[in-house]
Amino acid sequence: MSDPGPRGVEEHYRSIDSAPPEYSVNRPPSAANGALMNFFSLSVVALLITTEIVRRADPYTPRDLVFIRAEGQSAAIPVRLFLLLIAAAVAFSLATNWWRRLAVGGEMVGKGLLICLVVDLSAYIGHSLGLFEAEVVGQQLASSLASLVVFPFVILRHARLPKPVDLPPVGRIRWHAWVRLIVPLVVAFVLAAWIEQRTPLTTEFMREWALLGGVGPGIFLVQQLFVIITASIGLLMVRWSRRARFAPPLAVMVPAHNEAHDIAAAIEAVDRAAARYAAPVHLYVIDNASTDATTAAAEAALAACAHCTGEVRPCAQPGKAVALNYAISIIREEFVVRIDADTVIGENCLDVTLRHFANPKVGAVGGMPRPPRVRTFFDRARMVEVLLKHGFFQVSMMGFDGILGEPGMFVVYRRRAVLEAGGIVEGMNGEDTDICLRMSSQGYLNMAEPTA
Repeated sequence: MSDPGPRGVEEHYRSIDSAPPEYSVNRPPSAANGALMNFFSLSVVALLITTEIVRRADPYTPRDLVFIRAEGQSAAIPVRLFLLLIAAAVAFSLATNWWRRLAVGGEMVGKGLLICLVVDLSAYIGHSLGLFEAEVVGQQLASSLASLVVFPFVILRHARLPKPVDLPPVGRIRWHAWVRLIVPLVVAFVLAAWIEQRTPLTTEFMREWALLGGVGPGIFLVQQLFVIITASIGLLMVRWSRRARFAPPLAVMVPAHNEAHDIAAAIEAVDRAAARYAAPVHLYVIDNASTDATTAAAEAALAACAHCTGEVRPCAQPGKAVALNYAISIIREEFVVRIDADTVIGENCLDVTLRHFANPKVGAVGGMPRPPRVRTFFDRARMVEVLLKHGFFQVSMMGFDGILGEPGMFVVYRRRAVLEAGGIVEGMNGEDTDICLRMSSQGYLNMAEPTA
């Protein structure tokens, strides 16, 4: 197929999966700004009201929606109020009719208020029975965290979503995964309390400037300590698993839609990685309804490969998930590497990630994506985000078998696990996370390899 000429960025990167017509609406970028303005406007009104209440009342008048509190305590920052305002602003900005917005907003605010009442009542009962002494800030924090868990479920319950794959969970969380979750959490709480007692002046200073009603280092210090401990466990798990020697025949699938401009670089990178891999590597380029010279560019790059073999297969039905499922149906190798057509993998990627599959319970192993270049301030900020998310937090979640998804630009699947999980879901964005969640429900482990 000849290239009909240069195209704009929207032609190269458009994807039918990113906005499936059954579940998405065409909303302008101003919709997000409108939600922020709604929250800002409501917040200004709330601040004026609470300021006037405090000005007219005594210092211990609560400035938040605290139903029951100990005598002499006050809520310095209206945390609950702001959280409920966020819920109202989100509901007001949903892409639906007015009665649905009112229904979602009413349910979110109502459940938020109910959570606050239950937390306050529990604190009062605990204080009355002498079981524990709860501060208002603790009540605010507990109710806020509980509400943040409940709110997304309210939105999802009202949303129009793809029909779920009917797969009864057969896997069970391993008992030692619970140990690796609970023990670090307890240790983090103990260490945070010890640090707070040892540094009272610093703690008080941080509490004056902290978010969430002045919890000080509290929840933030616990979270960071927990992540550090679990990340250390995750790194030990990676190093132990990486020691295995495992190099089975390997398939690499590359879905490509109008990728003539960069498909050669992706194929050349796979060939370099295949040179360091001890078994045959076969590359499948799936031309997914391209209208440019993707097939010609891919065939030329494959002909120049010295360490892997390959072929181009057409897939006329548009959609990345469609192309991936087609590739899985024609691949006969047990282990499959998924690579995006605009991704250049490192030379060690194939060798180091496949070692983890010596464990028959491993279903997917992902690498650590990095931006192709770091020039601007935004590039540097993006690099920090990637290093934290994939090089630190992903490893931390692996410490207790808690990885939810692997980045789709480079991930290795056990083909049998993908088929047992029902294949790649079509017609939605986020199919890379979805397949990992379903493989987990079938008892397979997701792992991260930060050196890939």
